[in-house]
Amino acid sequence: MWVHRALDWEVVLINMRRIVSQKTTSKLSRVITSLLIVLYSFSPTAGMLFASQQAFAAGEPLLLNAYNPLTPGISTPSKTADGFVAQVYNYDAAFSWAVSSTAGSATINGSGLVTVTGLPPETSSTVTIVTSRANYPNGTSTVAGISLQAEMETTNLTTCDELLRIDDYDASMNKDYTLANDLDCSAISNFTPIGNDPDGSNHYFEGTFDGQGHTIRGLHVDQFPNYIGLFSQIHKATIRNLHLRDGSITAESGSDVGSFAGFAYNSSFDNVSSNLTITGYMSWAVGGIAGYIEAETDSDPTTPAAWSITNSSFTGHVTGSNSTGGIVGALDMYEGFSYTIRKTYSDAIVSSGNIAGGIAGRVNIGGTGSDHDDSKGLFVDTYSRSSVHSAYAGAGGIIGFACSSTNSSGNKTTLEVDSSYSSGDVFAADYGAGGIIGMIDCYNNSPQNTYKITNSFVAGRVETDSVNLAYGIIGGTDWHEGDDTFDISNNVVDDSNAQVNGLGTYYDNDPTKIVRTASTDPNYFFGNQSNAPLNTWDFDAVWGAHETEYPTFLHGAVAVNLLSAEDGSKVRISQAGCDAINTSSTIKESSLSVQDPGYTYPVGFSSFSLTGCGASAQITATFTGAFDVNKIVIRKYNSISGVFSTLNTANSGLVLTSTTLDGKPALKVSYTIADGGLLDQDGLVDGNIADPIGVGSAFGVPNTGFGSGLSLIKSKANI
Repeated sequence: MWVHRALDWEVVLINMRRIVSQKTTSKLSRVITSLLIVLYSFSPTAGMLFASQQAFAAGEPLLLNAYNPLTPGISTPSKTADGFVAQVYNYDAAFSWAVSSTAGSATINGSGLVTVTGLPPETSSTVTIVTSRANYPNGTSTVAGISLQAEMETTNLTTCDELLRIDDYDASMNKDYTLANDLDCSAISNFTPIGNDPDGSNHYFEGTFDGQGHTIRGLHVDQFPNYIGLFSQIHKATIRNLHLRDGSITAESGSDVGSFAGFAYNSSFDNVSSNLTITGYMSWAVGGIAGYIEAETDSDPTTPAAWSITNSSFTGHVTGSNSTGGIVGALDMYEGFSYTIRKTYSDAIVSSGNIAGGIAGRVNIGGTGSDHDDSKGLFVDTYSRSSVHSAYAGAGGIIGFACSSTNSSGNKTTLEVDSSYSSGDVFAADYGAGGIIGMIDCYNNSPQNTYKITNSFVAGRVETDSVNLAYGIIGGTDWHEGDDTFDISNNVVDDSNAQVNGLGTYYDNDPTKIVRTASTDPNYFFGNQSNAPLNTWDFDAVWGAHETEYPTFLHGAVAVNLLSAEDGSKVRISQAGCDAINTSSTIKESSLSVQDPGYTYPVGFSSFSLTGCGASAQITATFTGAFDVNKIVIRKYNSISGVFSTLNTANSGLVLTSTTLDGKPALKVSYTIADGGLLDQDGLVDGNIADPIGVGSAFGVPNTGFGSGLSLIKSKANI
């Protein structure tokens, strides 16, 4: 229809030309021509017909073209190793396309992808793209791009730019990286997730990223649509010792959104933390640490069958539309593979359109074949102080929604929550609010599943807007109780916050204990280790008790248990003042490069190193054995100098005390060691203390790498 109208206009203009050329002056003809063109510009076919005003006015033949040119529209170029690529987003195969470049070689394929090759690293080129077609004027556009820098040789990163360059080359995504210092990436307005290319493609990171305790600040990511985080997707990877502060992760839609990784496949996280604001508008699987985690068999027979999140935390704000969690949005385990979340917590705001959990939004455990058995999801030593809100259903203090599914092959699955607690408010607008698990809902062909919730407590408010659908432990289920195994024992619910619709759990046989801290039991969870379930928790190496708040984790590794190299007896070393015990070991005196004449070492030497120390560390070492504190000397061995020295009150504040260890007689040795001081073998004030102590037998280290150490010895004269 429009073509016919265009031809009608052509006839009108030709006739008008004849009339004007015969009846008017040259000046008048130009005026009439301009008027005709203006009138045509308001017609439905504006722009489909062009006339030369000068030629028309001069009485020359009128040149007419039926259509506008096709001007190429081009995306922002993406760098490659030897050039760049750019997409023509209005590509039309009915036109002929020609490309040329100022450097390198340029081509365009049948879908409009422009590729430039042959450029040296960091070399620019400008591409000219021309379209042509019969009866059309040519269309022209240009685009300038630059090739990638040469592949990074360093794997010890010092800048945000180096961080972004990890995914420049496929080979770089398989390397192990360390962070040499803290980073501030706030100058990058929109950080592209590592592995997420501007053309929309995604690549797995398959190495180890060790932040070495450093912090990245000001990380801001705003991407569309899937796999959004510091890393886009990771595969058989480990991210550890890294902290993210004062930034945001935003996804406009899609799925898999988290601080450190959008999607983590058979991967682990250790000692990571984040306080970012994470927002997944219309997004599924949004989590404080990772969006979506999957553990399952792959084609590599060497793939470990167990992965984990350990020693980690999230203290920000996370929002999603479905399956949203304080640590992970969605966690799936299949075919005999397991995942453990241990010594990890959230203290955040968790909001979801549907399904929300203080630790995990949704957990699914299943199997697909008879040769794959016993997939497990383990939540051990975890806690949530988060406010958890689901606008529809499935809100849990630890897990929002859980499903352990099997098939006719009879696979067995286990979901376990142990030694954990929730103290934040939990709310589901419609149904399924629980202090530990919001909902359990699965269909099983041949159920052989085990659900365990043991040695845990709930201290926050748990409620829904519906009647009888909020409970202290499990909010609601849609299972056949006789088909599966349930171990729900030694749990405690604080009734002080008046969970409006019920206490205990939906499961009928739950022996949950009820306490009321607001009245009869004000300090039930505070400042003690003897009330259930706290009497089953590890307050030596994992938990710390507080007089005015719920238990928290001890900071880093504060205690280790060793076995004497001499007699196999237990040795326990603990510290305060440092982030962690980094290494620990025991050795016989006879294995040292030199021996200590005049002394015997009945339990050998013990040695360890500390990291993240302040000015000093307080050490307590306990050695199993019936030692006489009046006949014991504490010695330290320096593996660099080969010299033994004696600890005393003057040089270390040494105190010896008779005690017991696991019900057996023992000697407790307490003292202080200064960073860079006499007893710190490296002699540097650097936050690290090398092999600080030994107690209860001989504590020392050889020249073969054990460093210096302290030892408990008996003088040969006293034997």
